[in-house]
Amino acid sequence: MIRQLPPTAAPIRTNDLIFGLWAGTRGSQPRKRFETVLREYFGSAGCYAVESGRTALRVIMEVLKSDSTLGKRTQVILPAYTCPVILTVIRDAGLTPVLCDITLDTMDFDEVRLMELVNSMTLAVIHVHPFGLPRNIDAISTITNSVGACLIEDACQSMGAVIDNRKVGTRGVFGFASFGPGKPLSLGGGGVILVNDPKWIAPFEMVTDQHDGLFSLNQAGMLESAMTWGRVAVLKLIFSPIGWWLATRLGLQRMGDDPRYQGYKLNWLSSSQSGIGHRALDHLERLNTHRHQAGHRLNVELSNVPGIRLFSMPLSGKPIYLRFPFLVENLERREALFKQLWSAGLGVGKVYQKPLDDIFPDLPRGPYPAAYYIAQHLLTIPTHPYVQDWDIKKMVDVIQQY
Repeated sequence: MIRQLPPTAAPIRTNDLIFGLWAGTRGSQPRKRFETVLREYFGSAGCYAVESGRTALRVIMEVLKSDSTLGKRTQVILPAYTCPVILTVIRDAGLTPVLCDITLDTMDFDEVRLMELVNSMTLAVIHVHPFGLPRNIDAISTITNSVGACLIEDACQSMGAVIDNRKVGTRGVFGFASFGPGKPLSLGGGGVILVNDPKWIAPFEMVTDQHDGLFSLNQAGMLESAMTWGRVAVLKLIFSPIGWWLATRLGLQRMGDDPRYQGYKLNWLSSSQSGIGHRALDHLERLNTHRHQAGHRLNVELSNVPGIRLFSMPLSGKPIYLRFPFLVENLERREALFKQLWSAGLGVGKVYQKPLDDIFPDLPRGPYPAAYYIAQHLLTIPTHPYVQDWDIKKMVDVIQQY
């Protein structure tokens, strides 16, 4: 059968793609309009659309470094198990990453360990909401504030998830999200900076000012905008069941693991992507509703399967389940499940298979027991709109049988 579910997907409507082609000729206007609707969507004081989620984090780091009060601080705390490019961006900004272990129940910071790590040199704590799961932020915010550091929310995998009736990314001083391939709102690349504390609007705009800023960003020209539009069009085809089937036969699904594709430019979001995003934002809730319903069903049906461990959810949280993550206690069973789900075309994934101190051997070694366990035992299965009821039934049947 020529069908392989991608691990994640955010289908783009053809009409939105066509609109993006026109928007690519309109300079910076589409980006500014997109930023306006993003600000309304998130309820943030300021939203700024940039070339990638990595660009967004880098700009936030530079803004914090420019502050007269925080500028002498050099340490940024992040989870020991998360996307490696976060650590790379921290180093690009000339700052020191500090790893903190997480918990097996929540995939969130170990609060006791975090309290031990924060100090007068802590510039920021990056709080990650992984796989579309909103994590409880109150305790992390209290610990961060206790030393006068800045809380940054990473909502790259969770755009649209809710905690305490607020969208993730809006409770920290800053937040950021990604529009990269497979993200909740995918524009083939791009990201957004969320400025949630109004007092940081002026410093942000001063640092990024096109003429006098210390860290000014460039607006992509028409040619570059056309190239990004072409990338969106290609990814629209690849991130579909037939397209992913072909991509896996050609080995293209591993392109994102190549360091050549993990860099970033200090640019604003292109006009074509901004135009697509402006149109696509109005059906993000529909995509997230499908993900949430699929994830909820998987959560119910897998909750009592022996040897399978699920992650807990805050009572006030509404996840979007970009992927449905679970832990397999037995490693041999994990490998058997992976092979069976993969051969059935069910979009199974292994994500971040090493904790960060294994990926970056120059970092101080752990112990990070929970991060190591999750890296070795985690699997994810898809929830996106290409996933049908019979796919979920097959996933559950395979996991129950093996």
